[in-house]
Parts: sequence; C-alpha cells; structure tokens
Amino acid sequence: YASSEDSAQFKFRRKLSLPAAGLCGGSNGLADLRVVLSSLRTWLFFLGYGVCATSGVWGLVIFQGVVMEQQGYNEHMANQLTAWMPIVANATFVFAPLVGMLIDAKGFAPAILSQCFWVVAFAALIWRAPLGGQWGSLLALNLLNCHVYAIQFSYINKTYSGENFGLVMSLSCLAQSAINPLALAWSSAERGTAAVVFTGLALLICGPWAVVQWRLRAKNLETSVDCKASDAGSDNENATSEDDDATLSAEVE
Repeated sequence: YASSEDSAQFKFRRKLSLPAAGLCGGSNGLADLRVVLSSLRTWLFFLGYGVCATSGVWGLVIFQGVVMEQQGYNEHMANQLTAWMPIVANATFVFAPLVGMLIDAKGFAPAILSQCFWVVAFAALIWRAPLGGQWGSLLALNLLNCHVYAIQFSYINKTYSGENFGLVMSLSCLAQSAINPLALAWSSAERGTAAVVFTGLALLICGPWAVVQWRLRAKNLETSVDCKASDAGSDNENATSEDDDATLSAEVE
C-alpha cells in the first residue's frame, strides 16, 4: 500500500531531479521564459555562476590594495603583480580546455566542486598570503575564471536547447549583474570577513548544485532531453509519471 504522503514525496524527488519539461524548446517568448525559470537546476546555475564570478570580481577590486599592504612590501614586485593581474585574470584559454574535458568525462558535479574549491583558495590567498604568495592568488584567480566561464557556456549548451541558448545566456548574465554589487559592497569591508562571506556563499550554493547534477547524471538526465523524442512522445510524459507511481506502489506493497 502506498500512502498519499509516500506518493507526494516521490513526485517531489522526481521533480527535483528531472529537467523541467520543455527544456528542448518548441515554444517562444514568455512560454520559453516560464519553462526555463521553472527548473531548480536553472536557479542553482544562475546563483552558482553569479556568486563564483562575483568572488573573482571582488578579488580584482581589492588586489592592488592587498599587494601594497603586505608585510615586506617590495615596490618592484608589487608593480609586477599589478601589471600581470589583468593578463592572468583574462587568460582563461590556458586551463579552460581541461575544465571542458573534465565535464565531458565526469559530468558537471566535479567541475562545480572544483570551481568552489578555487573560490575558497582565491579568497584565502587574498586574505592571508604574503606578498610573494599573491602570485598564487593570480593563479587561483585564473583557474577560478576558467571554471566560471567554461561551466557557464558548457552548462547552457548541454542543458538547454539551441533555441533557448541566447535566452539562458542573457538571464545568467543578468543574474551575475544582480549579484555583482556584492563585490563593491565587500571591497571596503574587513578582508577576512569578506573572504568568509564569499567562501560561505560558494559552499552553500555549489554543494546542492553538485548533488543535483550527480543525481541527474546517475539517471542519464544531466544533458538536455532528445528534442525529437520529446516532441514525438509528449503524450508519454503522463504515462511515465503513472508508471513511476505504479512502481513505487508495487515496491511499497
């Protein structure tokens, strides 16, 4: 016997794990927007991308001040660090292919956790590393940006249909723009406090996001559904749900 509570919990877990119906496209305008925003994984992606990208922006804003305040200040090294900062921050092409290979081989969850690690490493180095250790901060920033933008492009490309690529890309940039003021707000705060805030936000968002992606990959649902199969078998969605409920009932009995 399957209680209504068991059935409700099963449906909730199924809704949590599966991609939102219609991610393959086939509609336009407001309908596309509604479908995209109805998916939990979409919101985790927006928040994860926004927070991790903003962590890098925060470090860029305060980097020159950090270098000048370090014990054992060396003007020549400080000038070198400041000169290399924009170059290293934007040279994402160096490690981005490795992030793409990781995604292709193991799915998004390991890449998301690796991205979170580099947020933590970058924040810690900016906060505590001596002047010479700020070269490590630049390396961590480069690896962070590699993950942020490689995951952004790959996630949109693999999860949503081609028709919705531009829509989701625009929405992700809007989400990052909405979160970006945190970088300026915390740039004037105590450095250790800001580092803890960005570390905590990254862990809070990337952890659940990675779990959702692991569950999707385990069910072979991490990438977008086959659009032709979705269009041809749209009537099968309710039947699948009924079959799942029947399976649950049989298991409980």
